Amino acid sequence: MPSKRPFIWAHRGASGYEPENTMRAFRKALEIGADGVETDAFSTADNQVVLNHEGVLNRQSGKTPIHSLSLTDIKEDPDGRMIPTFAELLAECQPLKVPISVDVRDLKTIRDLIKILDDRHAFDIVEVCVDVERYVKKVRELGDAVILVFSPNVAWPMEGLIDRLRKNFKFFEEHRVKAVNFSWRFYTIHQALLSIIHEEGHMLAYAWDVHRNNVIQKVVPLGLDALYTNYPDRVKNCIDARDH
Repeated sequence: MPSKRPFIWAHRGASGYEPENTMRAFRKALEIGADGVETDAFSTADNQVVLNHEGVLNRQSGKTPIHSLSLTDIKEDPDGRMIPTFAELLAECQPLKVPISVDVRDLKTIRDLIKILDDRHAFDIVEVCVDVERYVKKVRELGDAVILVFSPNVAWPMEGLIDRLRKNFKFFEEHRVKAVNFSWRFYTIHQALLSIIHEEGHMLAYAWDVHRNNVIQKVVPLGLDALYTNYPDRVKNCIDARDH
């Protein structure tokens, strides 16, 4: 009997085919089978949330932090014209009820993002991913309706992972964390990790970096709840071939 069908998140859009974190990449993702789109968010100097992985504008003269620029500065710069705002992405996804997964790494962006979600009544389609425990607590304080996902940073090494995860289960429960998100490698090395997340943590289990065909073939049968991939069509084709 086939395992459950994982939700397919298009990592920075269909970034295997189009420039990452652009509207072209997000639209392409939905055309080729993604269930939702994933992105990274940073706030500008004038409190606008834009979609960019590194939090910098790569100019010919060097890298400029996004938090030091206004939205106008970014949009008028030839190197920033393809950087969309979160509001632009939401305007396309919300009417279609397309879920969005947003990685945030600083408190200013968290505040500005939650304000948009509140103003647009969009809490139901957006998952907010944070990578440190203190931001879990802060997000929940700022937004009771936020859907929270914990995607730990490199401070969570593979050694001792299970013990650290178990110690955090009560904290995750108190702050209503929906899912935890690890590299797919963690699930193959720690074979009990998936069942521990489901049965002891009562959370969903997500996996990132599922891009190459050999990895997709290995990960799809595991029974994970969601996969992040640059190639949503590859993952969809693998699932369809399995289920038929």
